[in-house]
Amino acid sequence: MAHINPVENFDKTDPASLKIGLAVLGIVVGLAVVIIFSFYYYQGVISAEQDRQEITETSLALKKIRSYETEMLNGVAWVDKKKNIVKIPIDFAMEQVIQEYRKK
Repeated sequence: MAHINPVENFDKTDPASLKIGLAVLGIVVGLAVVIIFSFYYYQGVISAEQDRQEITETSLALKKIRSYETEMLNGVAWVDKKKNIVKIPIDFAMEQVIQEYRKK
């Protein structure tokens, strides 16, 4: 049986520790840049989505308010039925007042 010398069968050169260190540093810096970019991108997307939701909710609420106000301004309704007080649209009321003054 032949005797194998373990010392003779391996690479005896030193590893390029500077190159390895720079590669690891580059990977860490690149990873940090990707994480920071992803964070700010995510914040921007979330902020834009929240703004869109707020605008949509505001516009829906505003439409409801305007609809209610239009109904209140242009609708006819009893204020006090016992005293015969009726709420009428302002345009109609102004015409009624003008007609009453013309009769006098």
